[in-house]
Amino acid sequence: MVLLVALYFVLKPREGNTQDIYRYMRCPNCTQKLRFRKVQVGSVGACSRCKKPFLFPEGTLRETELDGAHKHEEFTEADD
Repeated sequence: MVLLVALYFVLKPREGNTQDIYRYMRCPNCTQKLRFRKVQVGSVGACSRCKKPFLFPEGTLRETELDGAHKHEEFTEADD
């Protein structure tokens, strides 16, 4: 019974501000997609992948807007 009560407290949804507005960006160093709270705009953060510090920009409200922003194009010499 104690185990069930402990499990409930660990897995229950956390109370808090469910009205948080999230922004999305790509790391300027490694292009990792990052999510952050609007209140963090202008503060210092670090990428979860490369650990490089940066300032949080305004970012975008839609994660899908980032999908085309990091496509790495391969440049090859044209065959003559």
